Amino acid sequence: MRNVLIICYEFSDLNQTGALRVNGLAKFLPNFGWKPVILTATSNTKTASKIEVIEADCEDLATRWKRRLAINTKKSIKEQFNIKTSKKQNNSLDKLLIYWQDIFAYPDQFSGWRDSAAKLLDELISGKHFDAMISSVPPWTGHLIACDIKKKYNIPWIADFRDLWSQNTAAYEHTRFRRIFDKRLEKKTLYFADTITTVSQPHAEILKQLHAGKKVCSIPNGFDPSQKNPGTPLSEKFTITHTGFLYGGIRHPEPLFKAIRNLISGGLIDPKDLSIEFYGVKEDWLEEDARKYGLETIVKSYGVVSRKTCIEKQRQSHMLLHLSLGNAKEKGHYSAKVFDYLAAERPILSIGLPGDVADDLINKTRSGFHGAKTEDLMRVIHNAYNEYKSKMHPSYNGIPSEIDKYSHVEMARKFSLVLDKCVNKNN
Repeated sequence: MRNVLIICYEFSDLNQTGALRVNGLAKFLPNFGWKPVILTATSNTKTASKIEVIEADCEDLATRWKRRLAINTKKSIKEQFNIKTSKKQNNSLDKLLIYWQDIFAYPDQFSGWRDSAAKLLDELISGKHFDAMISSVPPWTGHLIACDIKKKYNIPWIADFRDLWSQNTAAYEHTRFRRIFDKRLEKKTLYFADTITTVSQPHAEILKQLHAGKKVCSIPNGFDPSQKNPGTPLSEKFTITHTGFLYGGIRHPEPLFKAIRNLISGGLIDPKDLSIEFYGVKEDWLEEDARKYGLETIVKSYGVVSRKTCIEKQRQSHMLLHLSLGNAKEKGHYSAKVFDYLAAERPILSIGLPGDVADDLINKTRSGFHGAKTEDLMRVIHNAYNEYKSKMHPSYNGIPSEIDKYSHVEMARKFSLVLDKCVNKNN
């Protein structure tokens, strides 16, 4: 059994929070001859886990500044000053926060983790041999830590991107001036990586262009096989559920609202039968959009709930809402929740641009519908609603053999192949 050091800011063997990609690797890499040791800053490992976890404490920069200013460290600035969230995110506070991050949070708010990890890693590596390491980001400080280790101990290094760094065109929250520095730091850091991995082929192509000459491959995220729906009864009402972030309107459900309004006004759906539910950080604009389409009694926002509750709500739903970023430049971006949706075995209603990775996944697995046109959404929802009225259970046509290709087991197998090649190359 070979040892692999995995660097990830947040980890939980309870599979409730943090980077689920790393949770899957920690659980299933041993099946393929690799024993993981996790370096993290925030862990939740209350189960009787055999996974070795090393925690290097780190207080993020935002929390530190809130403490200095004597304001609540548990609430966001907007919550404390009662500022409503909007889709455009262009008010004075938003701009001020971006400028603050540009100046102080470089390369991210967790830069202090690099120093706290250094001493622990020296002690760890002096007493244990590691055949390889994986750093999975964001936050980007994880790659800086791995780069330090690579230069000092020459351990083969796989740099994993769950999201793009300087090349992120959809959710990049800095100025153009800051992007120049991020791009420079990314290239300088990844120069020492042996292999780069990411979650989709479009993202792999972008990284190949930036990091010329580097081996780059795509390994999709996945779901834990134990998470598969055991046969949970459906909700009494026809329920469409979304779990996860909306990112200030970058992901927005307005096409769904428009389709539902048309179905109701056309007498094709009884509003008393319907519930559209959102679980995640509350967005003020969501309620405004619901009122705009006359759906304020149907659309319900429950805020942040536990991962266990999210999974249960997914299983109880008649349809699961997936929202793509809606940016032609980000067709390689997966929402992590789409893999949870595969495990829930409920029809996925995905709204976004045709030809993106979510479209490809849904087509291959036959797990739902992907589209953006109002008339197409109306047709799919109306058909599912009619099945709900006739048999209380809309059809689900997912192909098990295709869906299993997106399990954490398969993800770990692919990583093990990259690890093997990486080690053999350096021997």
